[in-house]
Amino acid sequence: MTYTERVELILRKHLPSRDSDNELFIAWMFYESNLTEEQKQAFGVLKEVIRSMPALESLTRARRSLQANNAYLRGENYNKRQTREKQIRKFYSNK
Repeated sequence: MTYTERVELILRKHLPSRDSDNELFIAWMFYESNLTEEQKQAFGVLKEVIRSMPALESLTRARRSLQANNAYLRGENYNKRQTREKQIRKFYSNK
């Protein structure tokens, strides 16, 4: 079954997932795992944490904004990408 088919199945079965990416994520995790009763209880706690979180897109948008304006918040990959971009620009400007 493709991801799209799985998401469609979840949207059909789990109505709250139609309005919330967090609910979609919770349902995906639940349907994709075979949980024991003990794990289902622990999953209940995790569901509440996920439900209280802002949308993932909001978190990543805030991170990108902060990193664009504050160099000290950038990770190691930023410098690697910048170096690689300079190499590529130099390569193509010489052609």
